[in-house]
Amino acid sequence: MAAGLSLFELVGTLAVAYTAWTVSTWIYNVYFHPLAKFPGPRMAAMTAHWKMWRYLVAKDHIPKMFEVHAQYGNIVRLHFSDPDAYNEIYHPSRRWLKDERLYGSLVNGMSTWNFLDYSSAKKRREILLSHFSRKSIIELQHLVQDRMDILCDAISRQYEAGKSSDFYHAFKCFSLDTITSVCFAKPVNATDAPDFKAPIVMAMDESLNTLQVFVFFKLARTLAAYMPSSLLVVMNKALQGYVDFRNVLSKQIKEILADPSMLSSAPHPIIYHSLLDYKDKNAAATNMGFDDLNEEAFVLVFAGSDTTSNTATTGVIHAIENRRVYNALKEELMTAWPVLEERPRYEQLEKLPYLTAVVKESLRMSHGIVTPPIRVVPYEGTTISGRAIPAGTVVGMSACMVHWSESVFPNARTFQPERWLGSAAKELDTYLVAFSKGPRACVGINLGYCELYLAIANIFRRFDMELDGVSTADLTWIDFYIPLHTGPDMRVFAKPVSS
Repeated sequence: MAAGLSLFELVGTLAVAYTAWTVSTWIYNVYFHPLAKFPGPRMAAMTAHWKMWRYLVAKDHIPKMFEVHAQYGNIVRLHFSDPDAYNEIYHPSRRWLKDERLYGSLVNGMSTWNFLDYSSAKKRREILLSHFSRKSIIELQHLVQDRMDILCDAISRQYEAGKSSDFYHAFKCFSLDTITSVCFAKPVNATDAPDFKAPIVMAMDESLNTLQVFVFFKLARTLAAYMPSSLLVVMNKALQGYVDFRNVLSKQIKEILADPSMLSSAPHPIIYHSLLDYKDKNAAATNMGFDDLNEEAFVLVFAGSDTTSNTATTGVIHAIENRRVYNALKEELMTAWPVLEERPRYEQLEKLPYLTAVVKESLRMSHGIVTPPIRVVPYEGTTISGRAIPAGTVVGMSACMVHWSESVFPNARTFQPERWLGSAAKELDTYLVAFSKGPRACVGINLGYCELYLAIANIFRRFDMELDGVSTADLTWIDFYIPLHTGPDMRVFAKPVSS
């Protein structure tokens, strides 16, 4: 019998080969790669595992990026810190591909969020924009006010019981009920949960950790796509609310696909009126089956609840703590809204200068999406911040770099609504990027603004408030695409006013 390698020798040979390949790759990346001329941590140049470590283990991605930019300058491994670079990367004319590593982390269907190419996304966006247009949101604003009335009633009951309210989860419930009402005419009634700890809200936060794992481990997301939902719950019981909610979405979609005529009985236009109104029967972006409809619905819920609730929480807690802001906002609202029972409309509220300043400062301090929306430089290459960037390079920039830029927003980590007042304020609008910019900006911007104006106005007009053992220092978060709150429950004593 011919002599061959023993198992031990085979493993040893493979280990040596893998080590040699890894070391040679590191050397190439650090010294010979086309991006080697750009500065940054040596480990970040050597391997993508540096980024994975920052997200999944150290969980300090955004603070670390501020640290490395302070050390290496504006461009660090093709992430940028100059505020003007944001508008270069996400300029309306730059219709670059999204990078699959981030946007392929949802795998069951195609949504506006995870179409990689602009042309496909544009077709889907045009459909959704009709549902989320300013005109549509103004017509549907009563749904937002209805959910806010329910939230205020729940907060009032908490106070009458001698309890403070957890505003972080309260706003989560409000925004979730609002988006499910506007999109599906099926609010999940999360606000009814004791102390606003609705299972679906808790499960959505829990699932963000899983989704972040999918970004770095493609095999994990592929397996999850074919894994029964019951097995997910066995692996993590906290995901039960998430699974239940996805089943609710799936049931509604299957019913509509089986009998589209049932849409005529909806109490108001829902997203399926738009998504199933085919303009081009042959276009994959519009002619959707179950998986695409299910994925689009899921993304809308996540995008339409977490970002708005984070912004409302951030703004309200800061404004309560800063009594100068608190009193100025109260005074403006008392003047514009003298009779408590006569609820003002969104169009009236958005004309109030100090409320508008609070809304904008809340957006700036909460950021919207904090993970850099990464894009692939096209074949002809490009120039960003005066530097030539080669084709195929993945570039991006976190909104935090813009919103916390001292050159644009002096005392950037301080909540100062007054910066949005006066003649110079208009110039700052360019640097408010909470809804992103360019051709892939958030389709729900009109709903987001409507929710924020109505939420902040109602909370400050209808309650006298003080913080319950917490402060703005407790508004801590980690970068899980959105800023995921890691601090204590943001509790507030909210006493209903009588007039």
